[in-house]
Amino acid sequence: MISALSLLLILTAFTPVGVERLPDMQVPRAGHAFFTPDGDVLVAVGGHTTGFVRTQTAEEYKNGRWQALPAPLYPHDCGFCLRQRDGAFLLGGGMGEDFGIGQSFGIERYRPESRQFSAVGILDRARAFASAIELQDGSIAVCGNLHAEDALAILDTATLGTRMDAPLTCPVSTGSCRPWLFETSDGNVLVLGRGLDDYCRPVPCTLNSWRGKTPPSPVPDDWMPIGSANGNSRSEIAPYSYLVPLMKRDSSAYAVLFVRDGKFSTLETDRPFPVEGIDGGKCWWETLYADESSCCAWLTGRDVPGRFYLAKIDCVPAFDGKKAAVTFYCTPEKVAGLPRGDWNVAVLSGGRIAMAGGYSKWEGGNFSPVASAWIFHTEVSQKGGLPWWAWAAGAFLALCAVVFAFVRRKIRCRKPDAGNTSFTDMMTRIRYLMEEKQFFRKPDLKVEDIATELGTNVAYVRGCIVGMQGGSFKDFVNGYRVRHVQRLLLEHPDAKINLLAEEAGFSSTATFYRCFSAICGCSPTEWLNQQNIPK
Repeated sequence: MISALSLLLILTAFTPVGVERLPDMQVPRAGHAFFTPDGDVLVAVGGHTTGFVRTQTAEEYKNGRWQALPAPLYPHDCGFCLRQRDGAFLLGGGMGEDFGIGQSFGIERYRPESRQFSAVGILDRARAFASAIELQDGSIAVCGNLHAEDALAILDTATLGTRMDAPLTCPVSTGSCRPWLFETSDGNVLVLGRGLDDYCRPVPCTLNSWRGKTPPSPVPDDWMPIGSANGNSRSEIAPYSYLVPLMKRDSSAYAVLFVRDGKFSTLETDRPFPVEGIDGGKCWWETLYADESSCCAWLTGRDVPGRFYLAKIDCVPAFDGKKAAVTFYCTPEKVAGLPRGDWNVAVLSGGRIAMAGGYSKWEGGNFSPVASAWIFHTEVSQKGGLPWWAWAAGAFLALCAVVFAFVRRKIRCRKPDAGNTSFTDMMTRIRYLMEEKQFFRKPDLKVEDIATELGTNVAYVRGCIVGMQGGSFKDFVNGYRVRHVQRLLLEHPDAKINLLAEEAGFSSTATFYRCFSAICGCSPTEWLNQQNIPK
């Protein structure tokens, strides 16, 4: 049973997060690439499996289960994984042999729409534990290596076969494993070391420059970057703007480095990062995942008992010179089987954070990676196992709110305004926008658009849809789009599917086919054949 003090800490300092245990992956793996192409589907590629043996496999989580993908060309064990602006994923380098030995050259590209891997060239040199970013001109900057020489390389975006070595003005000799890369508007690339050498011994945190004079390191000697700067994580929060989590070397404090066009400062936040968990024990913050589309970042953490922590950092105020808003989350109880290291996390739609693989122990963990997978829910509808007392506390607070609203209504003797509309009334207004005004036909429709149109807030609209429909906003909208295509197919059975999908608001044909199959259990052609339309 959790203590009353812990309960109080959760209700005041941390927001409880829902835990959903997914089916295990088909292959236990660590050192792998892990990402989401569309905010819902999960993909795990390569890495190493039981016995510290590289695995040249890939799988995706979709419709409640893991299924094998076509094999990648290379295992990319501890390689980089970079999401490009066109939606493809670039995977490169990694260990050259089993047991974490050597480096490799290979680069390949994964296309979510075809679910295929294809070779696109080789690196300038064999690399492991490298980092990569896509520059504004579309080229790829790569730097970092383990137990080998290093230099910055700029790769041509079209073929990746045209390679140009770009030596740094300062040599990269220590802490070159998994560096942070920052592009500046004047065409320069800065490389920040991680403050540890290849054997994880403390070294000065160096800053190197591709072009021009190298500025001094922005990280004090008693601080160091934390987490991993590989492609599974993402530090770019906006063009030429990046976030890097920092930890004091004695783990007594945490902060975030704010990089804007080559200028460094400490990100000011409205709340400090806690160093103690909900039971007063040590809390470690680990890896940061920036979401450029929302200008938010997620920082993951854990404590000794095995609770999972999240910090959501809203950076919009920071670009106006104000403090970034931070919300802290945690699982109120220990998460059984939570990996202890080599976390791979993906940020899903709607405030969901996915994790898969890693290792369960520090000593010898590479020889026994795990296959466990999770989704942690921070959205309005929290799926999975919140403990009974969290639901009880929520129900009690909700009851207090209802009583308060009832008494206030009686005192004021007036009808509630639009901001207090019941879910039933609000759902009627939402359906009006969908069915009469056909809002669903807007390809870029967001829940914010509905909230603005109805004069309410995003959380209320999302909560209304989840509570009344039992699904996400995206599922709700795609349901209308699929039904619209069905009506068009009945009226125009010979029409081209891609044109009907575009007419209904789908951003791509691939997305339409995926949604149609998920809702109807068959393809559009199969569905149409089942309707017995007279010839």
